[in-house]
Parts: sequence; C-alpha cells; structure tokens
Amino acid sequence: MKKIYLTFALLLSGAVFAQKSSGKDFSDFEASLTGASSTDAAYETSPDSASSVSDFENSLMNRSSEEEPIFMARDELLEAVKNRNVSEALSKIESLESMDSENLVALSQYEKEEIYIELDEMKALLNSIVKYYKAAYGRVFTDKNIRFVAKEGDPLALYILKQVDGRDSTRNILYQIAGKIGSSTQLDDREKEKLELLLLVRTAYVNKLDQNKATNLAKDFVREFPDDPDAEWINKSIYGPLEKLRYTSYKFKMRKVNKEHNIQEKLYTGGFGINLGMTVAGFTIGHLYRSDLFEPNYYLPLNVELYTQISRFAVSAEILNSGAPGVWGFGLGLGYVLYDSRHFKVRPYLGVYSSNFYGYQKEPIGGMDNDLDYPIEGTHLSLNNVTLAVNGDYKFGTAYFFTSAQKLVSFALTAKAGLSLISLDEKDAKGTALNGFATIGLGVYFW
Repeated sequence: MKKIYLTFALLLSGAVFAQKSSGKDFSDFEASLTGASSTDAAYETSPDSASSVSDFENSLMNRSSEEEPIFMARDELLEAVKNRNVSEALSKIESLESMDSENLVALSQYEKEEIYIELDEMKALLNSIVKYYKAAYGRVFTDKNIRFVAKEGDPLALYILKQVDGRDSTRNILYQIAGKIGSSTQLDDREKEKLELLLLVRTAYVNKLDQNKATNLAKDFVREFPDDPDAEWINKSIYGPLEKLRYTSYKFKMRKVNKEHNIQEKLYTGGFGINLGMTVAGFTIGHLYRSDLFEPNYYLPLNVELYTQISRFAVSAEILNSGAPGVWGFGLGLGYVLYDSRHFKVRPYLGVYSSNFYGYQKEPIGGMDNDLDYPIEGTHLSLNNVTLAVNGDYKFGTAYFFTSAQKLVSFALTAKAGLSLISLDEKDAKGTALNGFATIGLGVYFW
C-alpha cells in the first residue's frame, strides 16, 4: 500500500512540474488570435497564473459522471489531431459541440480554430467563425458563470497552448496563416476574401492599418458579392461599425444620407438671407411730382434686401425701388413665413421706408435756383412710404455650408410683388401716390 501511495505522489508531482513549464495562459492565446483582449470574457485568466494543474486536479475531483463523455471525446479529438486524422477530428468536434449544456462549453472557439488551422481545414474555419460571430449576443459571451473545459488544463488544452506558444501574439493571425488561406483548394475567391475579413476584424478596433484594410475589404465584398448569404450581415454588422471609425469619410457619407432629412427638419426655423433684385414692372396711381417740370433720373432699378429669420418671423433692411420712376426708399420690414418647403418659400411682409425723389429740372421755375440738367437729390428723411409685399423664393439649389453637417445654404430665384403708399413733401416733389411693383432677382439663404 505504501508503494502505491508513493507512486501516485511521484506522478502527481511530475504533472505539477510539467504544467509549470508551460509558462503560458489562455488569455495570451486569445491575444494571439485577436491582437488585443479576448472577445469572450469567460476565457480570461490571470496573466501570472501558475495553478493550471491544481485547476485540472480539482476538475478531476469535481467531474460528474455526465461529464465523462466530454473528457473522453476531448482525449479522442487530441489523438485524431496528432495523427492528422481529419475526418475523425471533424467528427469529434461536431460531437463535442453537441455536448454543450446551459452551463458548460465542451470545446472553446479558439480550440476549434487552432485545430482547423493545424489540419488545413480552411472551409471549416470559415464556417465556424461565421457561426461564432453571428452568435455574438449569446450567453456564452455574457454569462460569467458558464464553465469552459478549456480553462481546466486537460491534455487537449495543454496541447493547443503548446502549439501556439511560439506564435507572434502582436500580429493578427491572418498574417501568419495567409499562405494556408491563399493555397486552400477548399475555398473560392469569395470565401477567401470573407475569411480574411473576419480574421482582420479582430484587430480592426485597435490597429489603424487593420482597420483601414478591413473596412475596404468589407466595402468591396458587399459590392462584389451582394448575393452572398452573409453579405447583408457583413454590411450591417461589420462594414457599418468599421466605417463609423473613419470619422471624416463617415461624416461626409452621413451628410449625404441625411441631407433631405436635415432640410425638412430646418423648414420654418431661421437663418440669414440676402436678395438682389431688379424692378421689372410698376404702375402709379396719383402724382408724386410734376412730370412737365422734372425728369426722373433712371438709375439702375436695383433692390437690395438683407433679412434675419427667427422661426417664422423675419426682420429685413431694404433699399427699395417701388415702381415710381426716380423714387427710391430705404427702411425696415417685418415679415412672416407663410409657406416653406424643399424648393419654395413664401414670405409676406410689411415695411416702412424713407423715400425721396431723384431727377432733373427740365424748365426754369420761378423761385427755384436749380440749374437745368443739374441732378436733384432728395435729402428729406421721413417714414413716408408704407409697403405691403410678398416675397416668393424658388430654392433651385441647397447644399451644406462648407464642411458642416447641419448648416445649409440655399440659392434661389426670387420674386417680389407689392403695393407702396408714398407721400412726398419736398421742394421738388410733392404728392401722394399708390405704386404697384414687381421685381425678380437672385438670393442666397444661410440656414
């Protein structure tokens, strides 16, 4: 009996020394796959852990009879891998996957992937990763109470760890197996591109070069293979999030996507506008000056309007030619946006102006010392012009203001029609008249 105890003690101590010699934990292996921390919190172990053997010993003591088939299958899988018996290995992996329970994972994802890589089973590797990523919100990713057999340091787990011990954990696994993928006869070009993309995703969020490469790969894949069964998922779950990381290009892309929505959101809001117009038609009912004595000076009949809009209300400052030859005015107006849409805007307003007559004296007039053909310029300032008018804008072009994703600028053809009641009381011009006028022009509106 003492010899039996002594033999068991020697075997146990040998196992302890063998385990300590590995000097590697499973989080290191995951880092070799992802280039960063594990995507699965349940795989994490302490970096300086030296207790794998004791964990394994505890697992041996805590095993239930229901779990024995799992460990037997893992041992058989290890033998199949060592003997490069591909069909047997694939069969055992499938068998172990079926042994997963609510609280136990019989074969971890990184174990499957390493076995597929070692056996050059690129098709199985691709299918496994797709399945794994599509279950990214499953319990295995979130429930820390789930037990992973791989953490318990059985022979299969130790073998996997030894196989990847010399691998460069600072680089994406893709660069280390690119030759296997490229020479694989199991994959067509579409599948090779998909596998490269799925492997690059693992470091895309921590490595700028991998991020750019993965983003471009995802974009090209969706464009070139829209009928692939995973194209929609890649576009939504891989390309979309990666594209957001490229802030500038994503910003301009979303500006374009959201442009019409932003325009609709800003209707009836506010901004700043400039309109330049020319009076093209007018009429006068009444008399503002004697046409037999004075000749109006036909300056360019230009109208200039600056306005600020807040919500539906607009305050404007304007130089106005209201249709009476030789009569100009400047003043303020208060308007209201009656209608606003993607292309059309209607803004009636009421304004008060100081208007004066500008012309020439045609005949000598007693009591007036003006020389003939000498310009007459009114200087009398008074609010002698009341105007009721309506502005109509056709916004033929709307763009973002420089690089802004919210501010807009619209270019418009403008038209104005209105009535002005003018009363002049100057030395050269006296009278009251009702003027009607119409203008057309161009405008720009920042909003």
